[in-house]
Amino acid sequence: MQMTQGIRNSQSQIDTASNISGSVHSEPEALQLGVKSMRGRKPAASPGSLHSKILSATKNQTYEEIAAAHGVSRQRIGQIIRRWKQYLPVRMLRPKKNVTHHQAERTSVKKENRVHVVSFRLTDAEFQLLRRRYPEMKSADRAARGIVTRFLSL
Repeated sequence: MQMTQGIRNSQSQIDTASNISGSVHSEPEALQLGVKSMRGRKPAASPGSLHSKILSATKNQTYEEIAAAHGVSRQRIGQIIRRWKQYLPVRMLRPKKNVTHHQAERTSVKKENRVHVVSFRLTDAEFQLLRRRYPEMKSADRAARGIVTRFLSL
């Protein structure tokens, strides 16, 4: 008898607790009935002041510079940008770096592709002779290439 009375008391406590919290159904039952349970805060409709500052800074600064200024990571800056991309300012195109004279010469002279392979084997005696005859060459490969090139240009 006492056991059933204890169960009734605990059941009435559960009912009272659920009525106090404002939900008549348990969460799984509410989901089955089509009632969505809202958790957390509602998403903002527009960026806040800090996010607006970050968005406007992207016009002329890198993510790294913005992150250092606001004390957050570059990854967080990227997340903010993706979240509010419709509020991004139009970025100005950066002018191209000035090309130095040395770089201009290097780009104007185009190297030919070396697509043909010439391969041959040398004995140890021939290899030593090649190294003695062309000591200024850094390697025997370059010496052999020089010989073949000179021979072909005759």
